[in-house]
Amino acid sequence: MWASPELGAWSSGGSSVRAGWSERIALDAGSYGALTSDSSVTIALGAGTYAFDSFQLGWNGTVEADTSAGDVYVLVSGALNAGDQTRFQA
Repeated sequence: MWASPELGAWSSGGSSVRAGWSERIALDAGSYGALTSDSSVTIALGAGTYAFDSFQLGWNGTVEADTSAGDVYVLVSGALNAGDQTRFQA
């Protein structure tokens, strides 16, 4: 279990997420195991908190955070790896 002053206590765990080459996936806020992806993947996140055991994006990956309904928090308890030309955008 982890804690932060802004978010309080949190923990990762749950189902792992795997995205194949050039796939676009939308996740609901929640707790996940490992997120892994091939190249050119887009991960779409809406408002909420997302906790992962680990987070690995392949080359040319994109994380899209839709903040129109509120803030998006991405918490990673283990390794965070991003391939070349990876983008995080709101």
